[in-house]
Amino acid sequence: MIELNTVKGKFYIRPYKRGDEHKIIKLFYEVFGQKKSMDLWKWEFLKNPYGRQIMLCEHESGQIISQCAGLVVPIFFDGKIHLGAQLVDCMNKKKYRAFAVKKKGLFALTVQTFFDEFTGKDKTIYLFGFPGDRHYRLGKIWLGYKKIRPIDEIKINNIQKNFRSYFFSIDRLNKQDLENKENIIYKLALKDAALVKFSVFRESKYLIWRYIESPREYKIYCLKNIFGKIKCVFVVSEDGNVINLIDIIGLNFLKQAIIYLSSMYRGKTVRLWLPESCPFGMEFKNFSSPSSIPVIPVGRSFWEGLNWDWANKNFFYTMGDCDLF
Repeated sequence: MIELNTVKGKFYIRPYKRGDEHKIIKLFYEVFGQKKSMDLWKWEFLKNPYGRQIMLCEHESGQIISQCAGLVVPIFFDGKIHLGAQLVDCMNKKKYRAFAVKKKGLFALTVQTFFDEFTGKDKTIYLFGFPGDRHYRLGKIWLGYKKIRPIDEIKINNIQKNFRSYFFSIDRLNKQDLENKENIIYKLALKDAALVKFSVFRESKYLIWRYIESPREYKIYCLKNIFGKIKCVFVVSEDGNVINLIDIIGLNFLKQAIIYLSSMYRGKTVRLWLPESCPFGMEFKNFSSPSSIPVIPVGRSFWEGLNWDWANKNFFYTMGDCDLF
């Protein structure tokens, strides 16, 4: 814990402790004008099997002034699984935005303490996020954001008219299925990791936390060939006439997954995100509509073993890596 003595009283920069969530949610509403449910907050941070990263600045009165937080995820790089984090809910109480201690604002000090505590070799090696334009501009200053590959948003209608069908079948998966098929999904995730070289590692434990245990509603399916062998696992959510392909493990079978998804939800638009120029989405380039995307992909490396420029050019992501979905 860091103690700061100022003309406005004492401030303490420290990690989260049990019970802070009520004040954090209150600050979230004050800063963003939106309510976050306690169930959503607890799922994001307390139920995350990969850990919790929250740094707070608290006034001696008990008010939470600033927060820098990350959703911890497994990151695959150079043949190994490391830790990464998606930066979320970075915020500062309006009343104290212009207040500085030793020429640094309280939020800047909170962010730096977050970096010192949670990032580096054998800790979190990469931070990423998907801020809107305003928060991107602020993040460049306070969080060191750099842009990564832009998003290709792909929207597909009537795919049966554009692609041949394949002989596969689809099963829906629940938590027990994911646990029972842990080794199969692990091998699929390893194949994807070898293909894209740098990404979130989508193992069963991750899928269970990210989708099964989430307060939001997702459906997880597996695509099997005629011999019953699982070729890919994919996650969807429904949004009116749009079916979001949130995530996929088994990228070589992305096209087949989309064909069957389009067939299952006949008449609805299938939407997915892929990094710009990603080879897995090249067949669907004619369906791309990037102008409708309200967020900017960003990243930052915190380990000399992970070149920052290389990381930003090669980070593979899906809708599932953004907390909007």
